[in-house]
Amino acid sequence: MISSYYLPRWEVFFRMTADAMKAGRPLDGAKYGRMLDEMAWDWTQNGRIEGQVKPTGDSCDIAGLLFEKYAGIILNRESRPGDVVGMWGPEIPAKKFEVRSWTLERPALKPGGYIVTFTFSGGRDALRMKNVRLLSGDTEIAADRHEGWAGDAHRGNTFILNVQQEVSEKAVLEAEIGTATDGGMDSTGAITLKAIVD
Repeated sequence: MISSYYLPRWEVFFRMTADAMKAGRPLDGAKYGRMLDEMAWDWTQNGRIEGQVKPTGDSCDIAGLLFEKYAGIILNRESRPGDVVGMWGPEIPAKKFEVRSWTLERPALKPGGYIVTFTFSGGRDALRMKNVRLLSGDTEIAADRHEGWAGDAHRGNTFILNVQQEVSEKAVLEAEIGTATDGGMDSTGAITLKAIVD
């Protein structure tokens, strides 16, 4: 599916984008969308799927294994949001990023994945965040460097930290944060940390 469906779509995108840049004009999104629709229709009609088409293994066994592995993440994500490890309030800088840090009260972090979520609770201004890092002393243990947003709507406000080794001393969560508007500093919320698989 990658080579016969997604790859050609990306090739069209890059070709159309390069042509538009050379011509000094923006990408024609409507034309690109029509081309993708045509490509998808053609792909579904020709019935050609490259690569392995015969299933291997018992699909019920595989589904059971996948459920065992990921059910905790899927079923517990909303009901168990994680430990609150920090808060933010109206002192957040407006329209610029500043580094803030929160000491984790957990006794130790075991190797594995952790979800850090910034959840807006009130105020007029959304919070922007990026470069979320987990530190032990001066050593970076894990990081997720994308930029996110937490306000009336959330976008990219969840960060995944992949801890490779046990952290026995208290760790510090660090992030660059700021509000999204000029002059606005009215934003409050909480930061939670949850092991992906408890």
